[in-house]
Amino acid sequence: AAVFATALAVRLLPARGGVPVDYDEGVYVTGAALLWKGLLPYRDYVFLHPPGILLFLVPWGLGGPLFTLGAARVASSILGAVSATLMTRLVSGRAALPVALFWILWPELVSSERGVFLEPLMNCAGLAALVVLKGAPTVRGATFAGVLCAAALLVKVWGGVWCLMAFLLCPQPLRRRLVLAAAATLGAVTLPFILAS
Repeated sequence: AAVFATALAVRLLPARGGVPVDYDEGVYVTGAALLWKGLLPYRDYVFLHPPGILLFLVPWGLGGPLFTLGAARVASSILGAVSATLMTRLVSGRAALPVALFWILWPELVSSERGVFLEPLMNCAGLAALVVLKGAPTVRGATFAGVLCAAALLVKVWGGVWCLMAFLLCPQPLRRRLVLAAAATLGAVTLPFILAS
């Protein structure tokens, strides 16, 4: 709870000089607004990433671009705080607190988790997959981890790094389940976009 609260406070506290809107944030918010209006990425407008970030942002599209940007920035900050907390679950013993502090305070992480970027969502999904697989995972755990791996990939292709780590962490008998769950999730989410394109 302390790690989560500290990480969230660091991300939500106003930055000196404010937090200017980055070009990428504009692309993602605009893409989500277009999707909200029924226009599809890859068919009606150019979008170079998988559709995960757009699907993540669509629920806030009702409030207009400024509301979407503000709500998504708060959501990114929450994802960053969850990621810091997941690090304490992933790394055990005395190393847990220094690793969590690194995640809480590292300037690159703080700045990306203050804005609407791909990394907070991708990292949170990847870390969650690893935490689920830590210890003695069950068939259900491997399936859930596969869905989380797919979520990381659906946000950014670099999510494949998290998927590789999850595959290596997963016990041999459960790896097939992990891969099948990830493939099924990827197919279910991307197939409508592929067919529409």
